[in-house]
Amino acid sequence: MADTTLNQSPLMLEMFEPKETYKQRSAIMPIQLQKLVNSIREPATSVLLPVLSVTDRKWMANQKDKTPSMMELTGVYVINKGANEGWVAEEDMMGARLIRYSHMLRYPFSIPERYGLNNTLNLTGPHTKISLDPDTSERLNININLTVNATVLETRTEAGMSEYQMEQQAQSILKKDIMKEFNDAKDKNIDLFGIEEWLYRHHNDSWKRYVSRGPILPKINIKDVNVKVIIKHSNTYITG
Repeated sequence: MADTTLNQSPLMLEMFEPKETYKQRSAIMPIQLQKLVNSIREPATSVLLPVLSVTDRKWMANQKDKTPSMMELTGVYVINKGANEGWVAEEDMMGARLIRYSHMLRYPFSIPERYGLNNTLNLTGPHTKISLDPDTSERLNININLTVNATVLETRTEAGMSEYQMEQQAQSILKKDIMKEFNDAKDKNIDLFGIEEWLYRHHNDSWKRYVSRGPILPKINIKDVNVKVIIKHSNTYITG
């Protein structure tokens, strides 16, 4: 495994074994080519197409003076109805990751504490329920209810946050992330969370009515986000 990692990674792992990378850190989910092709044929299907980039970071191979370029996933292109709406960086995908990746296996999430220190949770198995408010205006008001499991990976001190405090702070941070990331993407005409596809599949009559009047995304408004973080158990490493 060490030789494989040094001699053929990161190109090998990121390009040809993306599922293995995703199992270790569920940042950007790989997709099959067929899914991308199918999305182009449907009227409202949205996919997140991973972007693989060359970085300036280097690594040493077999203790020799070899420094091949690193390859890493840096974000996604949002493909909606066969068109590329734009690029979104990995660090701006927390909400999309939780809402769209039902098979998120593990993702490290930092919770800031005093003096610039962080506690770390491992997020896994998100479950999202989206609902649409009754049609009372020209806006499509969306509510998002998200539940995600977590384990405690690291705390900074023995007298640090309790699990309850970590759950509460994580919920607050994630709610803000979801709202901000959706609105930032919307300002760029990017449907990052795939809300139009959700409307097409679950509220088709409303989708037809609104799409007949022009683009739907400007009419979509996230009215409320409710996040529930449940710490199941701890694999805690205490530092500091």
